[in-house]
Amino acid sequence: MNFKPKQSRFIEALIATSCPDHASYADLLAAAEHGGWSCIPAWVRTDANRKSGRGMWDVSDLLSGLPSKSAQAIQRPAPSVPVSAPVAAPAVPTMTPDSALALSMTAGESESLVPSKISTYVPWGNFDDVERIIASGMFYPVFITGLSGNGKTTMVDQV
Repeated sequence: MNFKPKQSRFIEALIATSCPDHASYADLLAAAEHGGWSCIPAWVRTDANRKSGRGMWDVSDLLSGLPSKSAQAIQRPAPSVPVSAPVAAPAVPTMTPDSALALSMTAGESESLVPSKISTYVPWGNFDDVERIIASGMFYPVFITGLSGNGKTTMVDQV
């Protein structure tokens, strides 16, 4: 296969991080971070043919298909075996793919995105209808009209 230079760098990062053939989101993200990216490249993440299950991607063809830069092929490093007794590392909270995606969409901010309640807000118009629609939890398209500055967006925020 012919890979572009950035693709080859990502494949080398997969090999360097000992990524398994069926990689999880965390495996691919670790390889991306090793290669200097902040997210998994789209050419891997969005390829429907690579999906091997929920949150799993088949990258076995990438791990075996990278042409070597010299006469010898790139070998995946063998897992290292600790010589001494392992030292207990402090527990580090792991992120689920959903929480990692939410943090990446909010530029790393972890505060609530729910607008705060305005104590002086006075419900108007179809406030009760919008409130019932949202409380139902069902998808129901709503078209709210009015002149600019009448508070259409604020009404929805306050519901």
